[in-house]
Amino acid sequence: MRFNETFCAGFRNIKPCRLAWRQGLNILTGPNGAGKTNILESLNILSGWGAFNGAKISQLLSWRDSEPQTAAALSAFACGERDAHIEVKLTSRAALRLDGTSASYSDIRASVPSLSFLPGDVNLLDGSPATRRLFLDKVCALVSPLYARRLAEYRQLIRQRTSMLRHCFGMSGNGAAPSALRASAVPLARLGSWIREVRAQVLGCMDIESFLRVELDFRGYPDMERGFYDLREREQHARAVLVGPHRDDLIFTASFGANKGRAAGEALSRGQKRRAVVGIILAAGRLIEKRLRSAPILLLDDVCAELDDTAKRETITSLAATGWQVFVTSASADFDSGALWSVHGGEITPQDA
Repeated sequence: MRFNETFCAGFRNIKPCRLAWRQGLNILTGPNGAGKTNILESLNILSGWGAFNGAKISQLLSWRDSEPQTAAALSAFACGERDAHIEVKLTSRAALRLDGTSASYSDIRASVPSLSFLPGDVNLLDGSPATRRLFLDKVCALVSPLYARRLAEYRQLIRQRTSMLRHCFGMSGNGAAPSALRASAVPLARLGSWIREVRAQVLGCMDIESFLRVELDFRGYPDMERGFYDLREREQHARAVLVGPHRDDLIFTASFGANKGRAAGEALSRGQKRRAVVGIILAAGRLIEKRLRSAPILLLDDVCAELDDTAKRETITSLAATGWQVFVTSASADFDSGALWSVHGGEITPQDA
């Protein structure tokens, strides 16, 4: 899939515009604060992922003459394996439409699959487990239509069990676990096992570049029911659920030379980590393309930062070789390939215009 044309009005600092994007590489250049990331964020919303970093809708609306706007409008025509018309109106909430019909974010994701890379994603290899789980959950949500819904159900069950633990074993609790607490472990284990199975299948099908090896870490308890039993006293003391997909992790290790077997976050330089994360995203994209029979759209913010000229050229070449529509932001315009777009003060123009 690819965005053929997008419209944007009232969104952050972007001036109202209608843009006809190119197939392949679209490189957005301009100084910091010009609006490059905001353009990617609008495309992220239009592809069904919402705002970057969970920003509130009020933060997405632009300000003019010191007065806040009350609404923003985004729309897109996407084409490729299928045609799709996406409309998003942002007021106090997000109203989504797909081909003229009310839709959910998951409906849009299924029609226009996309993956993003933000500067913080370079920490995928050595950041918190939550960063790696979020990445894997995004890929699983694209590959498996039911995944996002069941993950939301699982999180609701976690909140309910946590509430029970705090009620039963808090300062005012009597320390006796009610039958409801014991019974809550059954659906949690069943749903958590399903989520883990999907995650394992997705990882097993991802062809990550040869210098990295990845595996799921179940934090010592692949059997959730056993984990609930063994950790029951610790769980009661912590008043938190200590076993399940919400605590699992991805372990990336180097698979080359003297660094073989070492944690990738320790073995690789920062530039190597950035290139490795791009390789992981490309592997996820290839899996999505195979499973959905639809080319993904990549949204990459400042992906070439901290790379030397050789690594930068290799990264851009690998992105161009996918044949997918790829959006890349950069403070510089020294690129040998791709359609260049100039961004200044929220205004976007083709570089050759």
